Amino acid sequence: GLLIVAMVCIPPILKAFVVLPWWTGKLFFFPFFLVVPGILVQWFVGRMLNRWLIPGGAASASAYWWVGGWTLLTMTVWLLTRRRLRTLISDEELPL
Repeated sequence: GLLIVAMVCIPPILKAFVVLPWWTGKLFFFPFFLVVPGILVQWFVGRMLNRWLIPGGAASASAYWWVGGWTLLTMTVWLLTRRRLRTLISDEELPL
């Protein structure tokens, strides 16, 4: 499992590092955008969504609606951006 995750994640990370201009971008923006999204997801899912999904005494049906809505939202965002995601991989100017 770790090998599959590494194969999917490492090439875009290396590509982003190569594309960033100057060392200020590589030393500030690269670590910032590498760490901050994970912290935001952990905060949003860990604190906000878990509290909304399973409040005290809630029925399990409401949790299913929240999970279904969240899945629908993420699939909609993916469907709207999938054509542009392909261009991230097929860029001939980069040596990756």
